Amino acid sequence: MTRTVLALAALSLLSACGGGGINFTPPPESKLVCTEEPGRPVGLGPEYVDANGVTRRAVTDAEDAAYKIAMREAGGDCRTKLNWIRRYLDGLAK
Repeated sequence: MTRTVLALAALSLLSACGGGGINFTPPPESKLVCTEEPGRPVGLGPEYVDANGVTRRAVTDAEDAAYKIAMREAGGDCRTKLNWIRRYLDGLAK
């Protein structure tokens, strides 16, 4: 919040001095949205009764592997986009 206030104050001072404003092209929208994290595996394995007496289905190894791969892909997508934005903003600063 403090940074936002300081940034707005700096921008208002620059515009008051006749600085002509700041030309900033925001990054593309596609770089600002990450892939959604996958939902929890449903459980397609055999039934069992948990400690609370609730009957559940075990998560199979295949479900667990698919879930972990999807989580890594979602994280990788976000890291790639974040690095792209970092390089984009570094280019603007030069």
